[in-house]
Amino acid sequence: MSVLSINTSFNIQLDFECAPFGKRLLAFIIDQLFLAVYYYLIIRFTGLNIMHDIDEDTSLFWYYILSIPALLYHLIFEITLKGESPGKKIAGIRVIADDGNEASISQYIIRW
Repeated sequence: MSVLSINTSFNIQLDFECAPFGKRLLAFIIDQLFLAVYYYLIIRFTGLNIMHDIDEDTSLFWYYILSIPALLYHLIFEITLKGESPGKKIAGIRVIADDGNEASISQYIIRW
């Protein structure tokens, strides 16, 4: 397992274990399941089906509008839950800044 070593301004070395591949994969799969459920609920409750709607332009417009939360999923959750999406929370991992503190909003945006 790889370790991230950070030297503080007080000459104290902090070691953080990087999340193993299995935990990252588990978090990714869980997050994708949440997004799949979101899309299923959109299609189920709005009746929005791009492939079979007669007015395809309107359905495509609403599909894009309703996809915005899914596109911002990781950014919104990582900012509001201090570096964790629901999948990361379940897997027990989170995003931190390279100095060991909570990442800033700009760091989350760059990462996103």
